Amino acid sequence: RPLLNVMNQLVWSADGRGVHTVVCDGAVVVDDGRMTTIDESALYARAQLMGEAITTRSGLPDKAKYPIL
Repeated sequence: RPLLNVMNQLVWSADGRGVHTVVCDGAVVVDDGRMTTIDESALYARAQLMGEAITTRSGLPDKAKYPIL
């Protein structure tokens, strides 16, 4: 019964917004909800560029055919 299993509820209802601090092997890897071990802005920028490159190589249009409301 998943509704009566507290551990399942914690795992399946949680997301990143609920994480403030993470300590792994004595090192703080998340502080105030932000990763301390990587440059998140650089990661997101690289992911954006890679996504655009994949879209270009696919030959698919990069714009939605219908307006997004």
